[in-house]
Amino acid sequence: MPSPFPGMDPFLEHPDFFPDLHGRFHVYLSEALQDALPPPYFAVINERLWVETTARYIEPDTDVMVGGWTVAEPSAAVADVLGVGGFRRWRHGSMVLETMQPEHPICLGLPAKLHLEDEPYWPPTPPLDSAHVQVLAGSREQTEPDQAAVSLQPMFWTYQRGPGRVFGCVLGHYSWTFDDPYFRLWLLRGMAWAAHERPYRFDDLALRSAAVAEN
Repeated sequence: MPSPFPGMDPFLEHPDFFPDLHGRFHVYLSEALQDALPPPYFAVINERLWVETTARYIEPDTDVMVGGWTVAEPSAAVADVLGVGGFRRWRHGSMVLETMQPEHPICLGLPAKLHLEDEPYWPPTPPLDSAHVQVLAGSREQTEPDQAAVSLQPMFWTYQRGPGRVFGCVLGHYSWTFDDPYFRLWLLRGMAWAAHERPYRFDDLALRSAAVAEN
């Protein structure tokens, strides 16, 4: 059966073959034209930009990772989206990150305590919705200003609404924090988990160019 499209071969112009055919064809076409063109004309091979749109549909409630962020004024509306609406206090300096959910897929194998120099923010405001927010790790901070009492404040958490997932992180205000391989694992696993991927998918990246020393 002859082609229903005279002058075009649908098989050769299939996306799997067309790029190679297109590149090769223009070499021979330009040479053939060069022999036939009178002076001062000449044939050149130019460039063409192909723009294709994806057929993938991305829903508005796509998975989210949030890290190292602050909200000037705590907001219930933000809490409804991210699980935490903001914070009212912060400090700079040494802190101990304590893993609170060691059996969670993100936390498996991570140290019970991780010493960092960073900038914790607390308390989560408005109070956490414990039905949807799970605190994975926290830092012991002053419960009230000018008082000695401390309480564990969330630094890493997860938040789920239907199929949507959020991995929240307070820390990461200093570049050296990202040199710590364990901190990297927290972030890499959190991102993978939020994307509904295997949490350990990016573990091999944790030591890449990391600042580590042998004991």
